[in-house]
Amino acid sequence: MTALPIANPELVFRSDGEEGLLFDPETGQIIYLNETAAFIYGLLDGEHSREQIIGLLMQKYDILDREAAQDDLDAMLQNMREANLIGETA
Repeated sequence: MTALPIANPELVFRSDGEEGLLFDPETGQIIYLNETAAFIYGLLDGEHSREQIIGLLMQKYDILDREAAQDDLDAMLQNMREANLIGETA
């Protein structure tokens, strides 16, 4: 089974339907997410695959270039991993 991206369960995520924020109760750090990042973070529930997220991004934002959507998502997920905002299911 392929590992799925999943939000860090130690962080509190809130979204107003557009932008979002992550709050780390341990450090008090707040991270602001733009609309696209908040949309993606909301899908990191361990049930949506990378391919499903790409399809939903393309649909929501009327993206026609699948390769560009894949590259952008991969870059965003990598940045989120490096910041310890996400992990992967086992």
